[in-house]
Amino acid sequence: MDRKLGRGDDDGSNRALKSRRQVGSPSANVSLLLKLRRAKLKNNNISSEWTKGHNHAGVVWAKQVTNCERRNLEAAEMLSAEEILCSTQQVISGLEALREENCGLLENLQQVMESQSTLETSSVEQEKSGIICQSLERIELGLSEAQVMMALSAHLGSLEAEKQKLRAQVRRLCQENQWLRDELARAQQRLQDREQVVVTLEEQNRHLQFMSSIRKYDQDEQQQVRQTICMHKCTS
Repeated sequence: MDRKLGRGDDDGSNRALKSRRQVGSPSANVSLLLKLRRAKLKNNNISSEWTKGHNHAGVVWAKQVTNCERRNLEAAEMLSAEEILCSTQQVISGLEALREENCGLLENLQQVMESQSTLETSSVEQEKSGIICQSLERIELGLSEAQVMMALSAHLGSLEAEKQKLRAQVRRLCQENQWLRDELARAQQRLQDREQVVVTLEEQNRHLQFMSSIRKYDQDEQQQVRQTICMHKCTS
């Protein structure tokens, strides 16, 4: 036993000396620091890769959400005015039927409450009547909003019809304006042609007047010559 204990103490002391030597030696410290740095860099790379992947997944999810929202908006915009009006009319008819049903229930409940005494009327029936009154108020609100939508749609339809009418008038006026411009251009062209004809006629008139004056001068000269000849003959 003593030998064993001695050997165990020797082994423990040897291990302690080895560990002290390893810790105390500079090469061991440098290698340990290098291992720690490598492990830290590895952890940083793993965390950065995880964050990149997480961010990429978030961006992809956001893009998918925006695409879904765009599709929903496009589908909502694709609804025509006629479909909206039809659905609104269906809602109005459904609300009117629901209002009649609730009014019948309220009348029956009021008759039951009137037939009973004030002491016998329970809070449950009063609560039912309150709930029915609230639902009737909501139904009336929905009906008024639906009627406002229908009136607004009719008003917008009349405005659109008036707009189309005004556009047709504008197109007609543009066509008439273009026709008047063409007529004016043709009239101006005819006026220019007539002015050119007038100028040529005036030139011809002046030329004829000049020629007539020359002829008259020649005739006068010839007459004077004849008179002189006659006078010479008479004197001779």
